[in-house]
Amino acid sequence: MVKRFRIYAALAAWTIAALCFAPSGAPAQTVLHGRALALTGGGATGTAWETGVLLGLQRSGIDVNAADVVIGTSAGSIVGAEMRSGTSLDDLYRAQVTADASVLATWSKNVDPAYMQATRALYVTDHALSQAERAAVGARALAAKLPSEAEWLPNFYRASGIAVLDAWPAKPLSIVAVDAADGSVAVFNKTQNVPIKLAIAASAAVPAFTPPITINGHRYTDGGVAGANLLVARGFATVLAVVPNPASGTTADIAALQAAGARVIFITPDADTKAAMGPNSLDASRKPASADAGIRQGLAAAAQLKSVWFP
Repeated sequence: MVKRFRIYAALAAWTIAALCFAPSGAPAQTVLHGRALALTGGGATGTAWETGVLLGLQRSGIDVNAADVVIGTSAGSIVGAEMRSGTSLDDLYRAQVTADASVLATWSKNVDPAYMQATRALYVTDHALSQAERAAVGARALAAKLPSEAEWLPNFYRASGIAVLDAWPAKPLSIVAVDAADGSVAVFNKTQNVPIKLAIAASAAVPAFTPPITINGHRYTDGGVAGANLLVARGFATVLAVVPNPASGTTADIAALQAAGARVIFITPDADTKAAMGPNSLDASRKPASADAGIRQGLAAAAQLKSVWFP
């Protein structure tokens, strides 16, 4: 527990006031290019906060959608897919502050809280999970006594606002999920002929809260089981990581990107934002406060980001 506290304390120190711009101490082994935007997992409140951060950056003149790729994990897959598909950040923000909190609250009645908490303890750890450990989480996700995928998906589409998405966007988008059977990490994009809504639902399938999602005969659970997945951005010269809930392994991912020569800008909730988001990331009633906190942090980050985001 003490070790976990130290990890999160270190991450908390890397908030907006001290964005992570440290250059690599060793020469890059490959030629890096372009900009990646990584949006990671954080439940309903994380979705709202990420939207607010991006809107705050945009209001300050930072075109986040100009990234050469957007990498979405869980909550981040929702925000990234909608933005890439042409929905304005102002509209996304309005959707967050007017979201129907009753959808997730009603679904929660199907969930065994003790089972979910025990499952969560397997992947919210002080270390990055191995494939075998991810498979153990997947096994519990598969065994959870929940209504079917067919019953969950309409609820998810309604709660997330992605029902209108019918095709992958033209701009590059990658969505991360975890195979519940073997713990392998899948990165979906428009080349794989996977419906975008299913890819998002798989990436955001919180273990033991929602059923794993079937894609091409495999069942997938939340991409956040594999952490922040920042290493999907390998090869890019600049990586903007917007991380509502720093996972175990986030620090190591950032260090690995920097060691390869990338410039990493890391934005995570500060103390005031954490208070606004509350202790339960699935509490949709806190989405308005989370979104507003995100705008504040996005505005604060913009001055430092301007010097590195533009090509």
